[in-house]
Amino acid sequence: MIITEIYTEGFRNLSGKLKTSPGINILCGDNAQGKTNWLEAIYLLANTKSFRTSALKETLRLTTDKNVKQAFIRGSILRERLQKDLQVQLEESSKSFYINGKRETVTSYLGNLDVVVFCAEEMQIVRGEPSERRRFLDRGIVSLFPTYLKTISEYNRILKQKNALLKEAQESNQVGKFLDLIESWNQQLIDYSSRIHTSRVDYVKRLNKVLDKQLFSQKAIDIKYLSSLAQHGVKQETSQQEYQKIIQERLRFRMEQEIAAGYALIGPHRDELEILIDGLEVSKFGSSGEQRSALITLDLAQISVYHQAFEEYPVFLIDDIDAELDLRRISLLLDHLADKMQVFVSTSKREIAAQYKNKAKCSFISKGTLVDTLEDILENKLEDKIEASTTNVPSIEKYIPNLADEIKLPEVPANPHNTSTEEVNLSAKTPPSKQNFLAEEEDFFDPEERHRAPF
Repeated sequence: MIITEIYTEGFRNLSGKLKTSPGINILCGDNAQGKTNWLEAIYLLANTKSFRTSALKETLRLTTDKNVKQAFIRGSILRERLQKDLQVQLEESSKSFYINGKRETVTSYLGNLDVVVFCAEEMQIVRGEPSERRRFLDRGIVSLFPTYLKTISEYNRILKQKNALLKEAQESNQVGKFLDLIESWNQQLIDYSSRIHTSRVDYVKRLNKVLDKQLFSQKAIDIKYLSSLAQHGVKQETSQQEYQKIIQERLRFRMEQEIAAGYALIGPHRDELEILIDGLEVSKFGSSGEQRSALITLDLAQISVYHQAFEEYPVFLIDDIDAELDLRRISLLLDHLADKMQVFVSTSKREIAAQYKNKAKCSFISKGTLVDTLEDILENKLEDKIEASTTNVPSIEKYIPNLADEIKLPEVPANPHNTSTEEVNLSAKTPPSKQNFLAEEEDFFDPEERHRAPF
């Protein structure tokens, strides 16, 4: 799965075309110049929503010919030797999606391009509430089994209805009249809860099989799925039927407590993904560097699970890599990724781009536009062109420091664009692009955050 080029107009401060390499692509430039905006555009092209904001109208700028905010993002995708042109068109109150120039529903559009992003916002998976880690799992499951999205959406709908009923019962003087209605919602929750539990347990097993536990450190990273019903007999090996019996019993036993609380106390929306480093919770006992290492290790495991299922890699986006990882971890990571998949990295550190200038495609971004490749700038071929096309840009010496004074990173392996990988054959492969898995176009996980899984 390769993006060969991407073109955008009207989206944030971006303008023009970005040609890419099938290996590592480094977007270098000063802060607030548009590096992250390009990554956001790629993510939006894949998922129809942003990893930075739920209000896409904030990303649009006024058109030059009329007082209207609109934008489009277009990309050429090479997948299984077939090329597709994808396009997302954005207006303040609507979005439209196109494949090879033909308008499609969001259900038909999704799955044609899959991306994974590592960014500051995603650190909440490690540091934040359990809901963030549940979203991480659900997002990964949907990438393998798109029909799981309907399961999640239905569970959220039922849970919302039940919570409203519990709140009403809590405030009523006639609680008895609500009992049959609550039981009706519970019966529906039992079915969807068991599906969610089984899917998450299976996905964590897949992650553990490919998890590189000591990629960045001698300390080992481990993950465990903890059911909120564990003390009542739910274990990793519990079958779906056994789970249904246990949760049915607990729902009946705790109905009065749920009415008193005014919200649901039983269900997979109270489960947890435990992330450990040498047996301790990384969110409480891990350093900032260890927490970042844990997240990117999980991202790489998610990518490997995807590869095992479909024998191809998704596109990997790494935003502001020098802010989230130290130079040692950057070197280890890029060396690990170099010959596997297409990667887009944003950085403001010229020494990183200079070190990889012969091993990756390095592009310099200024005011949302590709000025030129960093390789040519290093060879001092384009100074006049840059000064003529970009106003208020400091001298080239500011962009490219004396290479003799730069930080020397470890040697980078040659041939980062070698995409050969060991093939993994599964008995069943269901590419996301062939699934019709969404009943309603905008009913994806959290209503405001399409890119995140529910809970």
